[in-house]
Amino acid sequence: MKTLLRRSPQIYIIISFFVIGLVIVGLNGWLHSGAVSVGDCRFPQTCLQCHEQELIDEEQEEGEIACDLGAFSDATQMNTARFLHSVAILNDGRVFLTGGMRAGAIAQTSAEIYDPETNTFTLTTGSMSIRRISHVATALQDGRVLVTGGRTATTIAGGGVVLSSAEIYDPATDTFTSTGNMNVARRSHTATLLSDGRVLIAGGGSGVSTGTTLPIASCEIYDPQTGVFTLAGNMNFARQFQRAVVLKDGRILLANGSTGAGTSAPTKKMEIYDPQANTFTYIGDSIYPRLAQGAVRMRDGRVLLIASYTGVSGGISPSCEIYDPQTNTFTATGSMHHPRIDIGGFLLPSGKVLVPAGAMTVLGAAVFHPTAEIFDPETEEWKFVGSLNLGRDEFSGVLLKDGRAFISGGFGKNVSYLQGAEIYTSSPQEQARGIIARIEDLPASAITDSDRRTLISKVEATLGMIQNGEAYPKDKDQQILYMAEGNKLENDVLKKMNGCAGGNTSDDRIIGCENQEQVYPLVKLLIDTLTNPNIPPTSVPGADVTSGTKPLTVNFTGSGIDTDGTITSYNWDFGDGTGSVLQNPTKTYNFGGTYTVTLTVVDDDGATGTATLTIDVTNPGTVSYANEVQRTFNNRCTGCHGNDGGLTLTSRATLLAGGNSGPAVIPGDADASLLVCRIEGSTCGQMMPKGSDPLTSTQITLIRNWINQGALNN
Repeated sequence: MKTLLRRSPQIYIIISFFVIGLVIVGLNGWLHSGAVSVGDCRFPQTCLQCHEQELIDEEQEEGEIACDLGAFSDATQMNTARFLHSVAILNDGRVFLTGGMRAGAIAQTSAEIYDPETNTFTLTTGSMSIRRISHVATALQDGRVLVTGGRTATTIAGGGVVLSSAEIYDPATDTFTSTGNMNVARRSHTATLLSDGRVLIAGGGSGVSTGTTLPIASCEIYDPQTGVFTLAGNMNFARQFQRAVVLKDGRILLANGSTGAGTSAPTKKMEIYDPQANTFTYIGDSIYPRLAQGAVRMRDGRVLLIASYTGVSGGISPSCEIYDPQTNTFTATGSMHHPRIDIGGFLLPSGKVLVPAGAMTVLGAAVFHPTAEIFDPETEEWKFVGSLNLGRDEFSGVLLKDGRAFISGGFGKNVSYLQGAEIYTSSPQEQARGIIARIEDLPASAITDSDRRTLISKVEATLGMIQNGEAYPKDKDQQILYMAEGNKLENDVLKKMNGCAGGNTSDDRIIGCENQEQVYPLVKLLIDTLTNPNIPPTSVPGADVTSGTKPLTVNFTGSGIDTDGTITSYNWDFGDGTGSVLQNPTKTYNFGGTYTVTLTVVDDDGATGTATLTIDVTNPGTVSYANEVQRTFNNRCTGCHGNDGGLTLTSRATLLAGGNSGPAVIPGDADASLLVCRIEGSTCGQMMPKGSDPLTSTQITLIRNWINQGALNN
């Protein structure tokens, strides 16, 4: 790793995590934690394929891909795959992960800790007393974690029970202890930390099966001082799979969910719990029914409701809306580029909202998004921000102390329970904007107006220097500039808020550890990003043969050079629409032609390196127009040809029709064909393709053979 942060006491609470079967925990303050540097955006705007050979659809191709906003990097793998698990932030900034389902659809008792400083997962000494999935882990103000409810599962066929039990994890002893039972057994509920330290347990489902579980109206309060659960009345509507968001005034918005069996009844019904009065108030309907959606309290206090199941037919919508607590109104806002369910949202320090991954259906089949989108509250528009390593849904995630987003586990294609974790890091420009926003939002008791203006001006100066540069510079001049800016931030900003992190307190411009913790980790991450950028890896593809007659079997070898880390993944594009994620794959080419093979390697900080090699496959028999000739035109010619000379190369019919100079192909006579003359660069005019490398000898021979064989439509 290139970026390390010092841990310091954590006094905030969980922001949000995800899924149908897990629960959103409301936002009340910010979450922070450690570090893993980030690399370049995995898939830039010019890329035509999404990760793992899942084609980007037309909607994404039209969407703006803003890799300059940030990118994903791979964390190390968890000790076990986890799906329908739960996460929480510990006071020291580490991430607590508990339960979930592993291969074989078996729920687990195990828990583990992710340390962002070392990028490692460590199993806890103790385990839960019972297997749990669809439960909730809630970080308490005293540093312990409350784990409530859920359901058990022991086989792929299901089984198990819905749980009323609860237990406490104590990081000081690394052990679990029972803390009594809830009054009602429930799964897929919400468990939200209130401002006074108690926890609101709301709704959920009563059945083990997600398809038939019934919603629960009852709610209860857990008091950490006594370890007792007390009934707190009923919501106006029984609901499960809902979202809970802590509003700025401390009330809890209970949003949407299903009011019928399983996922059959997405609802518009919205209500608010007031902990002072212990009342539930129906506040009206959202514009759209929602279930398995994201719900994020934004910087201005409004709540963004993101995508959803929208009806009993299982329709999935990209629609979004905003709830304003001041006016108690719901207003439609920009829709996502992709429909998504089983998602959550991260409120980034800059005020933008990150929504990664999730799932949709195409012709009845599940598609697991590797893409992510960013919502800008100022423009109310969504942009793509690159790709995760793996498409996934029903994962769990939290915002780390330094403003990065951590996601873990989930479910992927080919019925896979995922063991990996990934981290989203904002670009240096967005990190600087986040620092400015945090300083602006500090209360008057934390900083004087003069000191606020001074700190903001120092960060704005850095932003002005870096915002037009590369997100992660590779050239020396740019690196020198970034290092200089990082040193300025160290002296002019970080040292003015480091009293609680062991530095000098006399010159601190921000008063109080709680307030310093809002800003210090973000500044530290930006300094580390600027002064110690990750060096992208070098891709080194190899092959045992690079030419031969069809069918040609090629054994590829993949390697990479990473001077400041390790290679974590290999992604091959074989040049014919297929690929592989194996390091050393084997590929058989059944058609003649020239294939440009691309190997992309990813390092442990998410940076990529790409290199290509060429495979020439000759065709001793009849040449296929569709599989060989037209594919050659598609790869080399049709991208820019068509207007020049009136010749269109997109089909055999247009090819035979010719252009302004007459017929381009004379079936049976390659020597008399104008097309051959032009691609060979003879005396009949400018060599084609214009403005690019000439066709290879193998490609020219292929076209010649096809024409001499009669220019068949095969």
